[in-house]
Amino acid sequence: MYTILSLAAILAFVAGVGSLSWKFLGLAGRVVTWLHGRAFGHRTDVAFIPPGAKSPDPWIRVWSAASIVFFLLLGFHHGAVLKNAPSSLLHVAIYGLAATCMSGVLLLIVMACAAYLPRGRGETALGRHGLSALWMVNFQERPSKLCDEIASRVLNSSRLLIVDVTGYEVIGKGPGSSGGLLYDTLAALTSVPVHLLLLEPETKAPDPEQRRATVYQTLLAELEVTPATYERRLRATLDAVATLNEARPPETKILVRYYAEKPSCCGLLMDECLFAMPCVPRETSEPLPFLEVTRRTAGASFYEGFRRQFARLWAGSTSPDKSEPPPKPLSAVIRRQAPAVAVEK
Repeated sequence: MYTILSLAAILAFVAGVGSLSWKFLGLAGRVVTWLHGRAFGHRTDVAFIPPGAKSPDPWIRVWSAASIVFFLLLGFHHGAVLKNAPSSLLHVAIYGLAATCMSGVLLLIVMACAAYLPRGRGETALGRHGLSALWMVNFQERPSKLCDEIASRVLNSSRLLIVDVTGYEVIGKGPGSSGGLLYDTLAALTSVPVHLLLLEPETKAPDPEQRRATVYQTLLAELEVTPATYERRLRATLDAVATLNEARPPETKILVRYYAEKPSCCGLLMDECLFAMPCVPRETSEPLPFLEVTRRTAGASFYEGFRRQFARLWAGSTSPDKSEPPPKPLSAVIRRQAPAVAVEK
């Protein structure tokens, strides 16, 4: 009798769970979406690392208490540890090992769940506002995966806007695996217009953070280089741009202009996304954060803030050739006339 009831319960469980993924998939999806929204959506604040989370002391106490509880349950349930026999000592060792392992596994599950919730909320909140990825870039070695990602985004964009200090790490190093971050991409995608903003050499603009110092003087001190070295890096970028422009039609040539204010961040701006990093003039072997921000989001995107910053710098920029007129304003959206085509060499 009970065997038949058990088999019927097993069949009912299998049929119920299986039907969720087939017949009632839409309903199950709506329930999961609702639960996800309740747990992660519409947060007013996000804590990626809760206060005190770095200290392992509370977790060690939980593991210790759980080990004792499991040991007592195992030992007194079977009663083997209280028998007047040599095997009782062996059972004590086995139950002690089992208790510590079981509490350790349980603690790992609890820690994973406790860590997932704030991180899931953070991921959802960042995604709503366009922050989709954080790349750690070491310019001592060419980040091939990031370069491929940028190339795919440039391929589907109607323009590429670049803000940098000297442009040396981005273009000036030239082609190849040890070259500039974007040189090979720009050499292959010659049908995408490029606007390049670099810091004006020997700019006289005052540094807002230093008294009686210009932006150029402060930058040289941060770089720990001489004016000749700075000019050499800038010249390498301009020469690389000239080389790239030889293979480009007139309407997509790389336009270089100078801005004069103190640089705060460097970035690459495309139609649907941007890549931005803090301005760190001094060369370092430490990885630097490269933030990827998308344009189309459910909420207000950081993309628009970066785009307006670039448009403002571009409007006030000057040309290396002082005789050229002021630049045309950058429109918010440019519609592609034809898809970009990679040039094979």
